[in-house]
Amino acid sequence: MLMLAFVVITGVNWLTQRAAYGWALLIPTSLVMVPLTFALLFRYLPPRRVPWRHVWFAALLCSVAWLAVTRLLALSGTFFGNNLSAYGAVGTLLAAMLWINLVSQCLFFGAELCKVSGQTTSQAHET
Repeated sequence: MLMLAFVVITGVNWLTQRAAYGWALLIPTSLVMVPLTFALLFRYLPPRRVPWRHVWFAALLCSVAWLAVTRLLALSGTFFGNNLSAYGAVGTLLAAMLWINLVSQCLFFGAELCKVSGQTTSQAHET
């Protein structure tokens, strides 16, 4: 789902460069679709359903981190994308691997945040 969101946002970025008022498309896709994707992942992937109130905060934090990492990847491509040697190819591969690592960590820590917030709320209701 995250890769699909990345592809859609890339497509919308391409459309915004082509359209006259394309910046209006950028706001809904970046600020709505990414947190919604994380929220759906955190809600439906665990074996037990997590209530929505535990999902939204983690989804917002993860989406901010994901958007920042995605922008940094695009920025590194802008600055270092002109190098056509073998070092440029290895650098691009390393940047992509770093992006995958950071996105995976965002997903993992968001899931842990959902789990911990659900456990603390259930323990508070038991006492």
